[in-house]
Amino acid sequence: MLFVKIMLLAGLAKLLIEMDQPFLCAGLYTVARVGYAAIFGCSLPTLLVMAAIIFALTSLYFWLLDKLEGADVLWFLVLALGLPIALL
Repeated sequence: MLFVKIMLLAGLAKLLIEMDQPFLCAGLYTVARVGYAAIFGCSLPTLLVMAAIIFALTSLYFWLLDKLEGADVLWFLVLALGLPIALL
């Protein structure tokens, strides 16, 4: 499952490059993760807290990637350092 989460982040990073909408990418990632957790029976309060945390972290992640698009070294650094978001 970790591989799928990392590939989802990488795919959304590519979408971010094309569309320049970091909050759309964060929302898509949040919906995917919360939807997956809902399928496996997480309670509603847990889903809401999880959605808030994941959306906040991925919003920051994709926003930084969007702002650093021209700085190649910093962009790849943020890309690599943000992959532990998939561990949540």
